[in-house]
Amino acid sequence: MVAARYCRCLAYLGFLCVTPSLLLQAQQMRDSAGIRVVMNSKPTWTTAQQLRLSAAPTLVIGEGSDDAQLLTRVRGAFYLSDGRILVADGGSNELRIFDAQGKHLKTFSRSGDGPGEFRSMQDVFLLAGDTIAVLHDRASVSRFSGDGTYITRTNDRGATEFGRPGATMQSVALALNGGARLLVRALMDPPTRGMGVAFDATAQLEVLNRDASTTRPLGELPFMQASADKNGASKPWLGAEAVLATDGTQFYYGYGTTYELIRYTAAGQPNLIVRRAWTAPKVSRREYEQFTDEWLSRWSKAKGAALAEKRREFLAGDYFKTLPAFSALALDRTGRVWARTPAAIDAAVAGSLNGYPIGASTWSVFGANGVWLGDVKMPARFSPTDIGDNYVLGIARDDDDMPTVVRFTLSSSARD
Repeated sequence: MVAARYCRCLAYLGFLCVTPSLLLQAQQMRDSAGIRVVMNSKPTWTTAQQLRLSAAPTLVIGEGSDDAQLLTRVRGAFYLSDGRILVADGGSNELRIFDAQGKHLKTFSRSGDGPGEFRSMQDVFLLAGDTIAVLHDRASVSRFSGDGTYITRTNDRGATEFGRPGATMQSVALALNGGARLLVRALMDPPTRGMGVAFDATAQLEVLNRDASTTRPLGELPFMQASADKNGASKPWLGAEAVLATDGTQFYYGYGTTYELIRYTAAGQPNLIVRRAWTAPKVSRREYEQFTDEWLSRWSKAKGAALAEKRREFLAGDYFKTLPAFSALALDRTGRVWARTPAAIDAAVAGSLNGYPIGASTWSVFGANGVWLGDVKMPARFSPTDIGDNYVLGIARDDDDMPTVVRFTLSSSARD
């Protein structure tokens, strides 16, 4: 999930300009609540404006021999305002700072229960003023300054009661500026319906301020395609899941059964709905077989006849026959939102389409005004964590799933 802070005004955005004639390709309107809705039928970039990543990384962190270069389960990487690079390593629960050339400068935070320590790092966000917010241990957020000074921790385990039976999980999903955060409580009990009938499991979302003294409920929103079974609910393969992205001042929510992204202010007020022409792609038998084989190669120890039997069971199992509209979001430093097109094989990473892409991925890019600008290709096994005006910083993985942090140049013919 990208949480890059917008840090500067750009004097020249010629390669991003959308002319009035191009705006006509995106029908704009306002709904009854006064929220702008942008309907997109096709991208608006010209060939010269089309963005692309460099063929090879221009910076790699994680290939050195010293301990600071050893990375495992990287949760994020971001440029600080002075050009230093923050890398959040979930394997060690450390936050590491590198210079612009990838040389290690300092490390702070560690595993533990004290101030500035945590047991399980889930995500990291770069917020206003180089504030670093770490989501950890499901319901806690620890904040640090850009120089590594510990600031504060909030713990929202059981902080609010939504008053509905069947709520099974409460967690913090996003850290926002000013100490605010987005709280999610998943509701897993399905409506009364027949066995095997698909439904949208929902979650109640709420923005809390710094001390949780005020809240803003966003309502009950879908968060996962599920199926009713004897235990209440199951999660068939290849279903849609909710995706979120923030830069601290705003955040986006999307649920890929339709191509719709909703933008909220940090206070939880919706102010934009982005829609795009889209037809749900069918999952071919070959695609499901490729996913099955990749999953078994990663997670099954069976051999020979036992493996063949597992494969038959897998292929006969339940899965969604169409893919969702998107499987990940990224909000860049110019206010654009990027939405990744899913591929069935990606679910082999961890059972969800929302993990990193096994093959090369395609991202649809929408301007801050909601207009669909175009699509950008990214390399296989690469997840962006910080997208700027002329770079993409993110996590790359080798054939053994070992991570490095890499930077690509982002350019177009109009700027070359």
